[in-house]
Amino acid sequence: MNKSRWLIVGLVVSVLLNVALIGAFVGRHMADGMGPPRGGNPLFGVMRFTKTLPEARQAELSEILRQYRQAARPNIRMLRGRQEAFRAAMLAEPMDALAVRASLDALQQALADQHKAGHEALVMVLENLTAEERQALDEQLRRRRPPRHGPP
Repeated sequence: MNKSRWLIVGLVVSVLLNVALIGAFVGRHMADGMGPPRGGNPLFGVMRFTKTLPEARQAELSEILRQYRQAARPNIRMLRGRQEAFRAAMLAEPMDALAVRASLDALQQALADQHKAGHEALVMVLENLTAEERQALDEQLRRRRPPRHGPP
């Protein structure tokens, strides 16, 4: 194979690995409700944290989280569509590098939009927590989770 063919193969393998890792990460954390590792979306940890609060506080905060989840559903469908568009572009014969780049750019923007929505929901929850609750949340988010056993 010539050099450019190896470069394309390397790019495709790299992209596939990145997509697989992102998919595994998202699938693991959406399936079990556990928060992501440090540096990830802290909203997952907030959802878990609210379950430690008294029932009255849980009810107050659950409405904000419910609104976020409801608003996120169409975005998640859109993300899946963007992933499928990337997959189709990647598998097209002949492969069109411009189409692959465009599908990756669209996927990246959809991920950024979803992340921004999560940040907005996080701020809304934080606005409704007391100083003591924010301190407890910080401690919980900084604590390491025990290793997970079993399939993701």
